[in-house]
Amino acid sequence: MPGLVGHIRAQMMLMPPAELPPATLLIGPDGVGKMLLARTIARARKYHEEDIFSSGKLTTDVAADLLSFASRAATGPAGRMVILCLDGSAAYVQDVLLKTLEEPPPGTKFLLTASQPPLPTIVSRCQIVRCGPLSTDDVEKVLLRLGLPAKAARTAAVMSGGSPGAALELSSAEVTDALDVVGKALKAVSARKPAQLRPLFRSMEHPWGQEHHVLLGQWAAEAATFRWRVFSAATAPGISRAHAKYLLQMLASLGSASPRLADRTALEMIAVQERR
Repeated sequence: MPGLVGHIRAQMMLMPPAELPPATLLIGPDGVGKMLLARTIARARKYHEEDIFSSGKLTTDVAADLLSFASRAATGPAGRMVILCLDGSAAYVQDVLLKTLEEPPPGTKFLLTASQPPLPTIVSRCQIVRCGPLSTDDVEKVLLRLGLPAKAARTAAVMSGGSPGAALELSSAEVTDALDVVGKALKAVSARKPAQLRPLFRSMEHPWGQEHHVLLGQWAAEAATFRWRVFSAATAPGISRAHAKYLLQMLASLGSASPRLADRTALEMIAVQERR
């Protein structure tokens, strides 16, 4: 497991020498490293392993184990730490946790994580720390540490929306297919062959989606700066602003692949390239 990457503001708020409140809720998208952040904080504050209660989901059994844990004396001077993910937990189980938060055992700190807000009564008893998506570079760094090849790591990071977890769930076939579709679209635009574009946008097997819009924007950024990392200079040689406008028109004419803001940004990047 690689070390923590990103979440600098959250670390500044929660790492020593900052004082840790009785209960903290780390909230943010799935797969951005909230549980890893919580465990990193526990290690930095030198909690003994036997004084840390950690669970990836709050269930009835976990709640019972938590109550038992809270009744025991801590073995180290730091006290006790409870790390819980609240995603998918039923409201009645959260109510059990709420009673503990209302009267926390002495010397016990709570680090809770969630991708969606839990019960408002729990939120009201916590310091809220938001954990947003990581940058593409940070996601890539995580994937490289896990041993992914450089090209695969960069491409999955671009497609992940800032979530290392989402990047790891992408199969090599999904990444390859998405790159292939965007490459074919760019080459069809460069050749002014709309007959080749329409099947790409209307494919039932691999419909044009968010990942394709993201990769189109990535291609434009690389084309504008000549820093090829995901694509190559041969992907769509000689494409111009006029070609880019044509692609946007094609996207706009097909509802299933309507252009996004990222696509319009791509057009501006190509225009900047032309003025050089």
